[in-house]
Amino acid sequence: MTKDIVVAGKGRHEWLSALQKELRKDAAGAAARIRDLRRTIADSARGGWDAGTLLNAGHALGLDACLQAAHARESGDADAAARLRAGFAALYWTLELDQHDRLAQRWSDDVRDDLILGRIFLHGLAAGGGAGEIAAWVAPMTLRLLQAEGGLMLAYADPALAAFMRALLEMQLRGRWALPDAAALRAMHSKGALLATADDPPAFAEALVVYCDDRLAQANGYADRNATRKNRADDTASLLAQDAPAFTLLPFELHSLRHVYQTTTGRPLSLAADHPLLAPERLALPALAPLHADDDTALLQAAGRKQFGAHWSPLTPAASAG
Repeated sequence: MTKDIVVAGKGRHEWLSALQKELRKDAAGAAARIRDLRRTIADSARGGWDAGTLLNAGHALGLDACLQAAHARESGDADAAARLRAGFAALYWTLELDQHDRLAQRWSDDVRDDLILGRIFLHGLAAGGGAGEIAAWVAPMTLRLLQAEGGLMLAYADPALAAFMRALLEMQLRGRWALPDAAALRAMHSKGALLATADDPPAFAEALVVYCDDRLAQANGYADRNATRKNRADDTASLLAQDAPAFTLLPFELHSLRHVYQTTTGRPLSLAADHPLLAPERLALPALAPLHADDDTALLQAAGRKQFGAHWSPLTPAASAG
């Protein structure tokens, strides 16, 4: 068994409890935000086209619904799966609108994408929730943005995660498991070790434990499992993990990793290892296809039809789902 993480005298389960406490606070605030976001989406969808307002609201709504789902899962609430399906669907339709808008405006991939976090989160959830067609749909645009300046927002917030996701999506689109060079893997820190050991199950299980220890430490404000003091306020190296506890308890990037490995190699990749973040109830995702439908997704689709007319062509299986 890997030695329990000790950061400032705390072990794994103490850090997990602290993370759950932070998640409870975030989920409580999300309820009020979601009410406001729904009003914004309704006003924007029914009024004139204001891409920035509508897309940012849809993105925030989807992420907040997923945050609530993460809290519901930790609390054992019966509606956790429904909340996650709703958040996933809102993210998908928002990203369809964004992709249509980027293409209609003929924007360069160097134009900053404010929804990049939603893109990689959607990929991981789709990969783990049986929505492979959506994972395949979101991958090309996401990769193009991560390869250009459009993905700088994520590269600044969490450079190791940006590099990790870029490597995964490159392999997905090439259709073969071909690792980056050793220097690139080292720059990804413990994420790079996941890629490097994927073909060796015992080593991969050890790398998973180390990686999850790092994620717990980062979510609680430390650079990694070996840190002895918290990050400075201006240290952005693990900003994503620190500011988004839901993403630690919904490990989307591990679902992306398993999906890409299995589809490119034809071999299984087990995420089983001795760590609380890898408990089966945390890794399990509900079926996310066909897409959930509600008033929010109806408004987002209506906005697409209104703005793009005959050019509105969302992913057919998703669009026909009820």
